[in-house]
Amino acid sequence: MNDANSSMLRLDWPLDQDGYEIVEVIDYQMIDGELGPCDYIKGKGGPIREYTPLNAGMPIHRILAELDEDGSPESDVVTFCNDFGLLDHTTPASLPPYETTDRGGIKIRYRSTGEAMPTREMLSLDHFWYLQREIKDAVISLDAGNKREVVLAFNARHISVTPLLEYREISPHQHWSLVPRDLHSAIWLLIEGELAGETRWRRCRNCASWFIPPTARRTYCKDACRVAFNRKKEN
Repeated sequence: MNDANSSMLRLDWPLDQDGYEIVEVIDYQMIDGELGPCDYIKGKGGPIREYTPLNAGMPIHRILAELDEDGSPESDVVTFCNDFGLLDHTTPASLPPYETTDRGGIKIRYRSTGEAMPTREMLSLDHFWYLQREIKDAVISLDAGNKREVVLAFNARHISVTPLLEYREISPHQHWSLVPRDLHSAIWLLIEGELAGETRWRRCRNCASWFIPPTARRTYCKDACRVAFNRKKEN
C-alpha cells in the first residue's frame, strides 16, 4: 500500500452529525433465516459530515479491536459509530432501500464513486461484530509479530477498492485515486500500512491514547504526559 498520506489512496466517509442509535427491525435472521426482531445500527438522519479515514491520523483499526463482543455495552458500539461512521451499509430486507419524503420523493446520497446509497444508512449489529472479530484477530497477530497470519487474513477478506480517474483541465496527465468502497475496506488498508511498517502505533503510558512515536524509545504522546506520569510516580 502507498503511504496513507499519499493522494493515491483516499476515502471520504460520511458521518451522521446527529449520531447513531441501535433500533430493532423485523428482518431475516442470520442463524435460521426466519423473519424476526434484529438489532440494527442506524443513523438518526441528521446532516452529513465527511472525513478521510486514511488521512485522519487515527488508529481506527486498534480502537475497533479494543471492543469486546461479550463485554462491551451497546453504548461503546454507538460511540465508535459516532466517531467513525458505520463499517459498512446494509438495508433490512423488510425496508425499502431509500428513504421516501413526505411528498413521495426519494432522498439519495452518492458515494465518491458515483454509486447511490441510502440517506439513512443501517448496519446490523451482528454484521458489525462479524467484521470486528476479523479485525481484532488481525491486530492481535500484528502485536504478536505474526505477519504471516495478518497477510493470510488480509488476502481472505473481501476488500473492495475502486480506481477513480480525476479530470484536471490544466494538467497534461490523468490523475487517479484508489477509493475503498466502505470503511471496513479502509480499516484493512490501515492494518496493511502497519504491517508494512509505514505506521507504528503505541499507547501513551500516561493518558493511554494512541500515538505514532518518532523514535523507538518514545513512550509518551507529548511532553506534558511525561511530566504528569513522573509526578504521579512521585506521589
